[in-house]
Amino acid sequence: MRIIRGVMAGLFLSLAIQLAAFADDTKLDSLTTTDGKTYTNITIKRSDPSGIDIVYSAGAVHLLFANLPKEIQDKYGYDPAKAQAFLAQKAVESQNANAELQNQLIDQENQQLLMKSAFRIYGKVDQFTPDGSLCHCSVVNYVTVTRTAYVSDNDPIALAKQRIQVEVKETVPQVSSFQEMVWVTGLPNSLVDGDTWNDLAWPIGNYSYTTVMGGTAKVRAFTTDPVTALKFIQSQGE
Repeated sequence: MRIIRGVMAGLFLSLAIQLAAFADDTKLDSLTTTDGKTYTNITIKRSDPSGIDIVYSAGAVHLLFANLPKEIQDKYGYDPAKAQAFLAQKAVESQNANAELQNQLIDQENQQLLMKSAFRIYGKVDQFTPDGSLCHCSVVNYVTVTRTAYVSDNDPIALAKQRIQVEVKETVPQVSSFQEMVWVTGLPNSLVDGDTWNDLAWPIGNYSYTTVMGGTAKVRAFTTDPVTALKFIQSQGE
């Protein structure tokens, strides 16, 4: 209940601050602040607990009541405590907005990072465990290749009976053998030995295991969990 009351108090404070800002159209020939700066041909467009927004001969600016003559302060009911609370709340809102923007940028960067390193895997479960599964898989990686192409003989740009050789870049799938054994984490718990599946997956190094003959084998390791993949990718850059 105490937390709820605190949240509601914050909401009421924010609402009160928003309601405290008023539109205005008062005109003044000139206005000089307490630090000696003079503005001319003024229209006061808006006021809030901290000060006034004005349009003047050289542009627009927000002037704090703390720097304005007493008659202006009295006219708008300047209260230093309310002004300080208003400015503090605006600072918090600005920090929150900047933090949210930063989170969005990080998310976008991470998404691009994941898409660059993703593979499409078609697999069949050989041995499923809660920690991961050994699967025979076809691993598909899309790569950019350059191939040679020719302009047709009857192309009007080409000279008669001659072909023009050009290079063309295109993205094509590069598929590994379906017989490749890999270790995969993040698969659904509903899978059992013999089930087939396909999903995006990310390489996370290698995995070693003991074969039925008692030997040690090493295979490529993948995960279908983007969070695990992102942690691995970031660890490689450290």
